This record gives sequence, C-alpha cells and structure tokens, in this order.
Amino acid sequence: QFLAVDADVGIDEAVRRAIDRDAMYRYEPILIHFQDGSFQLLDLRDLLMAQSRIMASSAAIVQKQTELTNALSSTLQLDVLLSLVLDSIEELMPYERAIIYMNTETGLVNVAERYGEILEGTSHDTPHNPHDFLDDKAWATFPLIKGNQAQGYLCVKCAHIQSSMELRGIAESFANSAALAIANARLYA
Repeated sequence: QFLAVDADVGIDEAVRRAIDRDAMYRYEPILIHFQDGSFQLLDLRDLLMAQSRIMASSAAIVQKQTELTNALSSTLQLDVLLSLVLDSIEELMPYERAIIYMNTETGLVNVAERYGEILEGTSHDTPHNPHDFLDDKAWATFPLIKGNQAQGYLCVKCAHIQSSMELRGIAESFANSAALAIANARLYA
C-alpha cells in the first residue's frame, strides 16, 4: 500500500497520513505527485526530519515572542514602547521599513518609523503615505486592536516576501500584544 500525496499537501498532513498507514507499510517511502504530472519518492525519515526542523523553529519563535511580549509590558513610556515594538518586530520579521500609525483626534498619524534592511534599488529618500501600501505585496499591515477599537496600524515592508507569508500569523499575534501595551501607555501619557 503506497501512499501518494499531492505536492501541495503540508508536511504535517503528509506525516499524519504516513503514520496512519498499516504498520507493515508505515515506514515505506511516500510518492509525491506534482502538478506537472511527475512523481518523486520521499523517504519518511526525510519527511520526519523536515517536520522536526519546523517544530524546532516554531518553538524558538514562540520563545522569542514570549520574551518580546514580556519586554512590551515592562514600560509605560510611549516613545520607548514604540521603539521597542519596531525593534521587536524586526527580530520576528526582518523588514526594509516599518511604520506605526495611530488613530488620533485629527486622524491617522505616523507616530514611529524605522528603516531596516536596505535592498538594491530602494532608497530612504522616497516619500511614502498609506496609499503606497496598496500595490506592493511586500507590505504587511497589522491592526493594533484593543477590545473592539483599532488603536492604529503596524505596517511592515518585509525584507523577504517568502518570510512575510510564513511569519504573518506570528507578527499578527505580536501586534495584538503591542496594541494592548500601546493602549496602556497612551492612558498614562
């Protein structure tokens, strides 16, 4: 009983299907089916090693996120907190540029901004406004929500587009923690 899976099936799902096979076939290679109609054999050990690397990476990211969340709760000084948010998000998701916009009585205001990694063909001199984010897939915007109210937005231009998709959920969770810390700091400002 060979196991055939489509190439777009995730590693966790492929491992689950492999382990769920009859004991006699459980450790046999897996047949990967690609969209172009081709096939490739994959050893279960290779698949388990890939899953192990993902789990180790996830554990390290969760640990880092916990450290960052604890750091966010350590201050009520808004300027210090905004700087910490920009530093922290860069550790989770390397960026070319990050901006924090906050809702104020006069509207949405850029309250903090930082440049990260500079890639070829980019410049710090280019003026930007919120509409610049519409056509650029490298930008990720995370609402800073406390309760049912948006406090503002954390906008991040990812240095590496592939990492932006992988880390979006993690950065979104961090943005939620940052929103709470910013809301508390604004109360005391």
